[in-house]
Amino acid sequence: MGYDAIVGLAIVALGTGLGYSGAVMNPFTVGMAQSIADVPQMSGAGYRIICHIILIAVASFFVIRYALKIQADPTKSLVYGDDFSSLAMDSDHIENKPFGIREKLVLATLVAGIVVIVWGTKAKGWYFAELSAVFLLMGLVSGFIMGWGPNEIAEKVAKSFSEIAVACMMIGIARGILVVLQAGHIIDTIVYYLSIPLSKLPGAISAVAMFLVQTGINFFIPSGSGQAVTSMPIMAPLADLIGISRQSAVLAFQFGDGLSNIIWPTSMTPIICGIAGVKIEKWWKWFVPVFIVLVLTQSILMAVSVVIW
Repeated sequence: MGYDAIVGLAIVALGTGLGYSGAVMNPFTVGMAQSIADVPQMSGAGYRIICHIILIAVASFFVIRYALKIQADPTKSLVYGDDFSSLAMDSDHIENKPFGIREKLVLATLVAGIVVIVWGTKAKGWYFAELSAVFLLMGLVSGFIMGWGPNEIAEKVAKSFSEIAVACMMIGIARGILVVLQAGHIIDTIVYYLSIPLSKLPGAISAVAMFLVQTGINFFIPSGSGQAVTSMPIMAPLADLIGISRQSAVLAFQFGDGLSNIIWPTSMTPIICGIAGVKIEKWWKWFVPVFIVLVLTQSILMAVSVVIW
């Protein structure tokens, strides 16, 4: 399409980060945070949808602007000259690929799997272990539908795993920070002392500061549900103390947990960069300015939430 790996990475990363930031019914983040804050489930959905649309519009502007610049002059790419041959696709093969009954059954398997995942997370409380099992079963079923034997499926799984093995190793190294914090029993202490200055600030500024604190906490606790369990028992009563809605406290957690997932090295950043074959410093070079603008946008949305809630 004439773009570069940064464009592809940005589409996936921002889609994920903003998907969390603007989530309305994510049971692991918004649902858990609202439950802990003792506010009705799914409440505030209208404003969250508006926030989601605004954030997507802002992010899309930057992605499209960069994509058009690269399309016009590939030498301006931040990854110009880097080797992406391992990720190259044969355009002729893609254009001439048949879409017969087998392919349609694989697509149906994907749809059915997503339905099962939604049901499992909502009705059964499934998390990573169960979701991973569903995806693995979807892959196995799809392989058999395509007529592949057990050996061929195993070879494809092994090849795919080898492509993300480096990213998996980077996850382990990055999560080492979290292991140290947990073993030292100092996460709660960090969250507590980060929350103290918020009690000295006025309403709208407090809400923005709460969002920024949650963004910082996400460096130490990249798990959405883990951050909700750790921070919301402090942030919810703190919201009462400083005179803002608990709904705004939930939104601050949601914003802080979502977008920073694609900039902090302790979260998914090493994973997505490793899979995309983009050096993390090159991703940061493009994304940090975008991140700043999005944080400013979220800050304005946080201030507005204080007024309407």
